[in-house]
Amino acid sequence: MVSGLVRQFRLNDGLEQTSNFYSEDQPVGTISYATRNVPSAFTLICAEPSRISVVSFEKERELCRRFPRFEKMCRLTTEQELIEFQNKFSKFLSASPEERYVSLMKERPDLIDRVPQYHLSSYLGMKPESLSRIRKRLANK
Repeated sequence: MVSGLVRQFRLNDGLEQTSNFYSEDQPVGTISYATRNVPSAFTLICAEPSRISVVSFEKERELCRRFPRFEKMCRLTTEQELIEFQNKFSKFLSASPEERYVSLMKERPDLIDRVPQYHLSSYLGMKPESLSRIRKRLANK
């Protein structure tokens, strides 16, 4: 992604569950589905005006065959993203809702002002009302 913000979500019983936000200089995609050639369970939507470079899965494979250094860069990037995802998921499972919000403020402070509260609350695994109470409690500290 060159600029902007993309939100990733999936529908669960008719409700959107936000699972990620991608911003400047982050690769965007649902690679597991591309490799199996099946539709993704996730939806990607621009949360603000965005400029994105798009490469099809076939074109990426061709580039990897033609340029081994590109393939290595893609593999290393994917490995790094997997490590980050596993760490984030582990923290998410053991953290309280307030700890999740505080962590978000430290790790992705840009999202606080760029994303509506109902999308942030979904991303943090809580109801918007809970996030509102947490924000109020933290502001009063």
